Amino acid sequence: MSCHLLIIFFVTMSTMSSGNSSDCSKSRDKALDATKGLLIILIVFVHITAMTTQWINWINTFKLAGFFMVTGIIISQKGDSYNYKRRFKKIFTLYWIFSLILIFLRFILKSIQTGFSSSWQEVILSIKETMTLAGFSTLWFLPALLMAEGMLYVGIILKTRLKSDGIMWVLLITSSILFLFYQVVYNTIIIHCPILQPWFRAIPALIFLVWGYYIASTIRSLNGCKQLIFAVLGVVLGIVLSLDLSEINWNGFQFGNNGLLFLLAGGFSSQGILVLFKVLNQFKLITPIIYLLSWIGENSLIIMVTHHALPYIFLSRAITNLIPCNLSIISADCLTCSWVFLLEIPTILIYKKLKCYISVRSSVGVL
Repeated sequence: MSCHLLIIFFVTMSTMSSGNSSDCSKSRDKALDATKGLLIILIVFVHITAMTTQWINWINTFKLAGFFMVTGIIISQKGDSYNYKRRFKKIFTLYWIFSLILIFLRFILKSIQTGFSSSWQEVILSIKETMTLAGFSTLWFLPALLMAEGMLYVGIILKTRLKSDGIMWVLLITSSILFLFYQVVYNTIIIHCPILQPWFRAIPALIFLVWGYYIASTIRSLNGCKQLIFAVLGVVLGIVLSLDLSEINWNGFQFGNNGLLFLLAGGFSSQGILVLFKVLNQFKLITPIIYLLSWIGENSLIIMVTHHALPYIFLSRAITNLIPCNLSIISADCLTCSWVFLLEIPTILIYKKLKCYISVRSSVGVL
């Protein structure tokens, strides 16, 4: 049963991906988009599953790190054509549109559950989190990405003007030191000063952005067997580093779940997986899968901020529970994940229509 529904899901998404191709999407790097597509699927799956295996632990190390690393590679590839102002406008608009929609929906749902008066407290908290750019639910990702990209953009400008790669190394070393400092003081500073939360979240994001920015040229220079060796070594090294991330082996060097080994495991795993997609993209037999994942990757920001903030996981679990057969834990989780992505399709289409409407109205001077 679950296999049949998964097939329906993939056929539907493949149709969407082929039917929505444009000149802009054709110019995109399918391997990078496919990497983001896989990462967002893993993020949704981890948010759904209750399993605590070593494989889940490994996925946790790179599921977000990969997004930032891919972004760093894209920025490096764009070179002088990279426009941070346009990027800022795009992500900031996405952040506020979905924040306002989700605040309204949260108010309605809380009013139904607990009454009109008590729902205002939830709304005020959501507005506070939105205004401080901490973002509620999964919306925290967008301000953190913007801040990290902004710091990288400043680094690129200084690098160009001073004609020195040393600026980027200073940026990487400084962010790494701040990351370790953040691990030590997080529980004390964040509680008393929540406005710093998005900045602390942007620090590890900046590390992976710079990492991706630097390895972009290396990845471009690889071909054939070198690509495959580079990919396998990255994944294997990431898995090996993640093996030491159990609570039993925690020590002062790791600083817990988001420690230094966690960061390194995520970085090596991410670069291995994205190079692996570069290799797989050369095989025609799996082109449909690459196109499917790349379409999901193109819309990954929307899926990132809505899959948890909207009640999609709750609804998907409810639908899965209605199926009159016994499913294994992994099958039930995969099926629930499929329902979430099916629910995301109208969300993506509505957002794109709304974005197009606002763009058209703005161009004619109505807005």
